[in-house]
Amino acid sequence: MDWCIVCSDQDKDYLLSKSWAKKCFGNSNALDATKYQLPPLDLKNKTILFPGTLNYGPNVDAICWFVKEVSR
Repeated sequence: MDWCIVCSDQDKDYLLSKSWAKKCFGNSNALDATKYQLPPLDLKNKTILFPGTLNYGPNVDAICWFVKEVSR
């Protein structure tokens, strides 16, 4: 491929080292999860996080499906 967008310098270096892309551009809005620690798991808590926008129809469909089919 001629170019691609990646989320880290590590991804960029890997793709370029394999010659899978001629140019790579970094996306600096990616989250470095290694900088954060998850809280202890609370199996009684029934809260989920959906990091998508709910003004996009397929996302609304996904949440409705999840509530009906998975979270019983």
